[in-house]
Amino acid sequence: MAGCAGDIVAPNGSPESPPVPGPTPAPSSSTGSLRIVTSTTGAAPDPDGYSTVLDGGAAHAIGANDTLVLTDIESGEHSVALEDLAANCSATSDDPLTVTVAGGDTTDAGFQVACPASPAGDARLSDRILFTSDRDGNAEIYAMAADGTDPVRLTRSGGADFAARPSPDGRRVVFQSDRDGNMEIYVMNADGSGTRRLTDDRGTDELPAWSPDGTRIVFDSDRSGNRELYVMEADGSKVTRITHTPGRDQCAAWSPDGTRIAFCSDRDGDYEIYTVRPDGGGLVQLTHDHALDAYPVYSPDGARIAFTSDRGGIDNEIWVMDADGSSPRQLTDNLFNDEYPTWSPDGSKIAYFGDFGGSNDIYVVDAEGGEPVNLTGTPSSETFPSWAGR
Repeated sequence: MAGCAGDIVAPNGSPESPPVPGPTPAPSSSTGSLRIVTSTTGAAPDPDGYSTVLDGGAAHAIGANDTLVLTDIESGEHSVALEDLAANCSATSDDPLTVTVAGGDTTDAGFQVACPASPAGDARLSDRILFTSDRDGNAEIYAMAADGTDPVRLTRSGGADFAARPSPDGRRVVFQSDRDGNMEIYVMNADGSGTRRLTDDRGTDELPAWSPDGTRIVFDSDRSGNRELYVMEADGSKVTRITHTPGRDQCAAWSPDGTRIAFCSDRDGDYEIYTVRPDGGGLVQLTHDHALDAYPVYSPDGARIAFTSDRGGIDNEIWVMDADGSSPRQLTDNLFNDEYPTWSPDGSKIAYFGDFGGSNDIYVVDAEGGEPVNLTGTPSSETFPSWAGR
């Protein structure tokens, strides 16, 4: 009845039902999504695709023509970059892009990439340093400028890729990898394309090195039940064993004139440095020290050999001696291990890796001595440098 308690009277005097509350507005979202799209043109797109990096953070893989959606991105302005492009590919759109992510919405970011065809093996490494890094979560091979800038990832195998060495003309790279389940020797073009397996054995094949004319490769292997040195043609054929001892023969490097191969061996009870002819004859012992001497490598003019040794104390340091083993001289003196030296093309500097601060990095030092310079300086592990010539 109109006027009774509990009734609501409309303006015209008739009873009216209570209003029904509407839905509660959803709270505004502080995060959104970012949709990244790649569009690649050209005759030779990178089959491995690229990496996208948001605000300098972790890398996310994306294909050459692909879409990737990143969620839970804080609303606001962000930078997204496209990285790990093959040597023949380049971004034709802005890279990096600045995008504004709206809360509760999806924002688009697009990259256009051109990948023209280039002749096989056309890329060439010149005064760059190859090295292994796990900065992207896996041990892969990179190439960087001699001052540590412009690092470019060359392999994306899912296995562990190590000990890369450039061919004398800079057009190919030989390295070891367990990508197929066993450590074998592989070769690829200087831009990371055209990877091909050279060895196929149940043994462990490691530390390959080119002959100075680029026609042969020396490596060590335990395929015979003991670690020995082997030489093969650059295409993987004609594998020949050149050492035959009960000790372990490893870490070989060819002399610039092609007449000798330097290597390390524990055949006499501790690791010393020896040389031998490529046919296995003419063995010469260069070091005679009750310490570890390893990783010998000839200077570009063949007059000196840089190597790793702990003869000066409890840690490994870089040493240099004349090619006949005389006049050994300690080059580095640090409270951490320095290993695996490699000469610059002009012989004025030596790069190596050291574990100062608990993390391996690539360092470079003047060949006559001085203060080392850290080229990488990352929390990841950077090892096995090898300097490509000019």
